[in-house]
Amino acid sequence: MKSQYDVIIIGSGIGGLTTGSYLSRNGYKVRIFEKLHQPGGYVNTFKRKDYTFEGSTHILHEFEDFNFNFDVLKRLGLENLELLHINDCFDIFIHDHNKIIKNYKIDSGKEDGFKCFVNQFSSDIKNIKIIFEKCYHIAKDCFKIVKLESSPYKINFIDLISALFLLIKDKNSLLRKIGEFHYKYLNEYINKSFSDLTRFIDNQDLKFLLDILGYMCTNVKPSKLSAITGAAIFYQFVLRKPTWVKGGTKSMVEALANNIINNNGEIIYKSQVTQIIIEKGKSIGVILANGEKYYAKYIVSNLNGYETYKNLIDCDTHTEELTTKLSNYKSSLSAFIVYLGLPFDLQDFGFDRSTNVFSNCNNLDTVKQEIYKSEDSYREDTFIITNYTLMDESFSKKGKSSIALATAETFENWNKLTKKEYNKQKILIQSQFIQNVQKITRIPLDKAEVSFSATPKTLKFYSSNPFGGVIGADHNVEQTGLGRFNHKTHIKNLFHAGHDTKTGGGINAVINSGLIAASHILRKG
Repeated sequence: MKSQYDVIIIGSGIGGLTTGSYLSRNGYKVRIFEKLHQPGGYVNTFKRKDYTFEGSTHILHEFEDFNFNFDVLKRLGLENLELLHINDCFDIFIHDHNKIIKNYKIDSGKEDGFKCFVNQFSSDIKNIKIIFEKCYHIAKDCFKIVKLESSPYKINFIDLISALFLLIKDKNSLLRKIGEFHYKYLNEYINKSFSDLTRFIDNQDLKFLLDILGYMCTNVKPSKLSAITGAAIFYQFVLRKPTWVKGGTKSMVEALANNIINNNGEIIYKSQVTQIIIEKGKSIGVILANGEKYYAKYIVSNLNGYETYKNLIDCDTHTEELTTKLSNYKSSLSAFIVYLGLPFDLQDFGFDRSTNVFSNCNNLDTVKQEIYKSEDSYREDTFIITNYTLMDESFSKKGKSSIALATAETFENWNKLTKKEYNKQKILIQSQFIQNVQKITRIPLDKAEVSFSATPKTLKFYSSNPFGGVIGADHNVEQTGLGRFNHKTHIKNLFHAGHDTKTGGGINAVINSGLIAASHILRKG
């Protein structure tokens, strides 16, 4: 036996860091094993010459919701982070691959957001009001559940009992009906798509504007996107206000890592876990790639769920439910990202919002979701331009802009390429992507002082996600809520935190996932 810890965490993504920070601040001896040389996974801020960029993060949403007194930042020792609230964040464009043909705005905040939609679709005010109310109540039901799981001690008894009633399999049970009534909106839409939620709306342009943020965050088409996920995203970015961390997400990553270290914890880099040790149905330790074994009372995996259960755990331990989830597992799409350092202010070209979303049509169910088939068929239908400097002026010098172009891409287009083929394809797509966006927007992107790109294989490397998916498991109807992996696994003393768990993908959701995993351990003692 090499050593003994209270908790061993596999991976130092935001989920692992959150779990470790919360537990170490509550007196647990924590050790994290990270295969890379740095913490954060996808969440990373880095610099090239005079320009600062984010690895894959485009925007955050607020941490406090529904007066639940989450006090998330304080619980994690992050109360000194400086948060920047962004009022006018989203510009939405429709293009024809040659030019912009339509432009819509999405303002944030319940009143401003509603007013913005009504100003653009005044004849649909009744329908807009219905959507705002539905998204609010769906999100409220979701946050009740998150609150229950992520707060180890203070629990709303009525919310808890009602949630337990929902687990009763007999749909005619009076107790189950009580649970369904308490979580009325969650129950109504748990097995429906976002298209089902907006089905009563006839105006296709309005539907498009309602759909676009959910698509932007998940790369899932509205007819496949879970209504729960879509409503939560709409609530977080429209009814609430987007947020940014001053100095970039690296500030959050470093603060979480320092909390662990300052509370007698450890983060061991360049150390890859290859197996979770299980004896008599109980996790007791891990084995590293070099053969070393480490033991702890509790084990937490912050890896992708597919990777955790397929490669780190003997399949003989799998339950029927887990086997079904693994066989039906569908990863979210990956992305191709181009980072550009521009020697001018993007606002000079009419782009005065930080997040600019482009689509070639107003029906997102018809868009193409891969950008490369052959050299003759390159084209991106949807893409995002994120202006980091507009959110945080420290990202570039005055009069310059740090931006990222991002579009959905499939991992399969890159997985089997030779090194020579990979480099050729990467250069080709980066160049063509820049040219196409420049043609549509009239922004002289070819003047960039810094330009480089990330492929699905890059994202796989930094996340350990075997498919390079940007938010873990796909957010379709089947893989939402109970369709995702549990925080408390079927193996005693083994827990799971990350974007494949029930809270879903995105930084804020993964923070909640880490809190939930930690809370399960705190309750056990």
